[in-house]
Amino acid sequence: MAEFRYYMLRVRREPDTATGPEVLGGVVEQLGSGEKHGFANAQELLHLLGTWAESASNMSPVDAPRNEAGSNEQ
Repeated sequence: MAEFRYYMLRVRREPDTATGPEVLGGVVEQLGSGEKHGFANAQELLHLLGTWAESASNMSPVDAPRNEAGSNEQ
């Protein structure tokens, strides 16, 4: 069964410098838990996402009941 995970990603871009190429870093937050971690490069971001993917999700699975289209009961 497929699961959804939701994240907030804040990316900081530092342009090319004399010491090296452009660097992407920032903060990623797992919205279900509120847990936040900083990352200094894409490798660290992927590691964080992979670690969180192994933990249990508290979001609803895909086959959860959904609102029916057109049912505007009041």
